[in-house]
Amino acid sequence: MFNKAMDMGVRGYVLKEGAAREIVEAIRIVAEGKYYISPSLSAHVVDRHSRRAELQKAVPGLEELTPAERNVLT
Repeated sequence: MFNKAMDMGVRGYVLKEGAAREIVEAIRIVAEGKYYISPSLSAHVVDRHSRRAELQKAVPGLEELTPAERNVLT
């Protein structure tokens, strides 16, 4: 769900376990035009960024396609 939300361009993401104080802080930060993501998601954000960077370097599976399959893909 987090990945879909980020792909849609959300500016803030708070887990439902977040305290009222965190929710208020997130609203204030997003209202300033900044991004807010619950601190407990930091490892996931780093992993997401790393995976995306890896996929941009090489598209997995393309080298395994036959010329005919590449033609269909194109």
